Amino acid sequence: MAEPARPPGGIRRYGNAEVARVKFVKSAQRLGFSLDEVAQLLRLEDGTHCTEAASLAALRLADVR
Repeated sequence: MAEPARPPGGIRRYGNAEVARVKFVKSAQRLGFSLDEVAQLLRLEDGTHCTEAASLAALRLADVR
C-alpha cells in the first residue's frame, strides 16, 4: 500500500480503499489466514479469479475444522 504524502499538519490521510484493505487483512488474520495467504487473496481481488479465491478459502476452512 502506498503511503500518502504527509500534509503540513503531519497526519497522513488514507482513502476508503486503503482502510477497507487493512480491515480485510485483519479480518482474514482473525480467521486464521497467514499473511502469505492474505497476500494471495489480495492478488486475486480484481474479480476475475473467484474460483482461485474460493479454493484458498476452502483449504483454510478445512484446516480450521
